[in-house]
Amino acid sequence: MTDSTYRRTCVAVLTAVVIGLTCFGLLVLALQPAERRLILVELLTGRWIALLLAVVSAVGVGTYAGMVLLRPQIAFVPTLAHFIDRLRSGQPQLRVARGDGVPAALADAVDRLASEYERQHRRSAAEIEAATSLVAEERDLLAAVLSDLPASVIGCTHDGRVLLYTPRAAALLHAVEPEGLLGLGRTVFALFRRSVIVDALEDLDAATQRGDARAEIVTRLPTRSGTVLEARFTPLLGASLKGFFLHLQETADLLSAAESGAERLPDLPRALAPVYDFAAPQAANSAEMLDAPLSMLMYTVFDTETTGLEPSAGDRIIALGGIRIVNARIVSSEVFESLLSTTRPIDPAAQRIHGIDAQMLQGQPAFEEVLPRFRRFFEDTVLVAHNAAFDVRFLEVQGGPELTLPLVLDTMLLSQVVYPVAEGHSLEALAQRLGVSVIGRHTALGDAIVTAEVFLRLLPLLEARGIHTLRAALESSQATALARVRY
Repeated sequence: MTDSTYRRTCVAVLTAVVIGLTCFGLLVLALQPAERRLILVELLTGRWIALLLAVVSAVGVGTYAGMVLLRPQIAFVPTLAHFIDRLRSGQPQLRVARGDGVPAALADAVDRLASEYERQHRRSAAEIEAATSLVAEERDLLAAVLSDLPASVIGCTHDGRVLLYTPRAAALLHAVEPEGLLGLGRTVFALFRRSVIVDALEDLDAATQRGDARAEIVTRLPTRSGTVLEARFTPLLGASLKGFFLHLQETADLLSAAESGAERLPDLPRALAPVYDFAAPQAANSAEMLDAPLSMLMYTVFDTETTGLEPSAGDRIIALGGIRIVNARIVSSEVFESLLSTTRPIDPAAQRIHGIDAQMLQGQPAFEEVLPRFRRFFEDTVLVAHNAAFDVRFLEVQGGPELTLPLVLDTMLLSQVVYPVAEGHSLEALAQRLGVSVIGRHTALGDAIVTAEVFLRLLPLLEARGIHTLRAALESSQATALARVRY
């Protein structure tokens, strides 16, 4: 029970007692004979102020004493509510701890319910695992087949959104287009010359409409920076999905330049599984994102390490890390990590936390070099951070007024939405509450990964509270007390 609820209960009890005593007194007075009633009225009229004060004082003291005695009997309510929330968050093995003030009979009843929930949870998990085993086998087979292919392949929707790519394709594009980013849900038009892709797709569509399901279009495809690759377009035809596969290969000129030393191509991987999600969401503007289901959005979860705690006083970002979430799944291959140089001395207290010293920052890029790359990384996504006000404030101070950030969700505020009576909302406390292992704490990328796992476990708890859309999540977050914290 929160303090406000407790106060309202005291007021309600006090009011009920006063009304009850008043009604009882009036009833007793009405039942008296007329002569005695007149005597009582005259007596009360002459001393009504003193009598009223005595009654109110007695009622007040009695009610307060009653509530003080009652509070220990109901103090277990928030503990029990918190326990049930943890059960719903995916920890069915929990049981009520004796000694938390929960009556033994109630604790036993809740534990029996928890045991039944755990049995049902295990049964459902087994049924789901059995039902999806065939799909998993087919998926693993596809991954194994594609991992043995030496090709650089990208699978896309018809409008160019990436559904699949092989690590070889990612390595090749990073070598010839280092400023570009290949990732699930991203558009290939940001990597290649749009007009060439559009022309190739028109020819491919014409061929498939003639009934040639094995049609292919071969062309030379320039990247945005002008490097030319050999490209082969083939159709991706599914029951409910239409798109294309883009097969890439270095041109003879590019290979010759690499052999002569004029260009350098990396050793491209040949035995890594592809990255794919055939239900990858489409990009949306901010207005569309607000009313989209939380589970259907793309997120960039990020964290910073800084020289200190006061951005307005000159403290600066010295590490930036991020990871993407697509279709409620962490894409571990799509990460951002960078140390940043600075002339600002590192506060000893901050250095003891993150372990970054001035020597580690020597030769690292400046914030002005890193920010454009990070902006490309989080493009078309919702930002997520723990205590986001801190990280966002640093980005705003260093990025200046021209920096425009997308919508931001804060897992610290969402924690207070889901656990309104919990004592702590730090990343460690929230991770422990949700059963998330904390590894790599106080590194920018490590904290971003923990935050991403925590965020995914918060989603079903938010939905259980009727919070299904980004708009609802933002509004409920801003209504919390922690939302008033500023840096």
